[in-house]
Amino acid sequence: MKYIEFEEIDSTNTYIHDHYQELDYDTIVRAHYQTHGRGRSNHIWEADKNEQLLFSYYMKQNVDPLKVSAIMAYAIVTVLRMKQINAFIKWPNDIYVNNQKIAGILVETIYENTLQGIIIGTGLNISKGSYYSLYDVINHPIDKEKIVYCAILSAYLFSNRPYSISISIFKLEKLPFISTLSTSSF
Repeated sequence: MKYIEFEEIDSTNTYIHDHYQELDYDTIVRAHYQTHGRGRSNHIWEADKNEQLLFSYYMKQNVDPLKVSAIMAYAIVTVLRMKQINAFIKWPNDIYVNNQKIAGILVETIYENTLQGIIIGTGLNISKGSYYSLYDVINHPIDKEKIVYCAILSAYLFSNRPYSISISIFKLEKLPFISTLSTSSF
């Protein structure tokens, strides 16, 4: 699994779309700030600098994009519930805590005669800022990298991809914070 990180970028989904031919499948692109983040139906996804967890995941699978969105939403909710945060999914692509939106997911496909890949973009409000966030719920700093990798790992486990699961878990468990998902703290 490849991990690319930017301080600032227009959009993690756009980066993957523009560079997918150079990327490995199972690539995560993360940014601390997006200048042109977006949601479904061309809605603008606004984020204060360093206040949100912004990442996109690139995969090449012939999977229904709605299913992929549901899998990622479920994975993020599962990670939050592991920490006793009562999150729920507002279908098809939003995550709520205490009846307030805390995250959104945007799934896009890349076609050039055939499917070239699926991009799963996620924006999760983490820090105290302009929007309701995890900080408002748990009142302490969040380890953003843990959430990214836990969400991606959970998405694998929910997606019925046995070959990818075994490869990716092997690669992810080399990261120090993955070894104890249920007992580690954000």
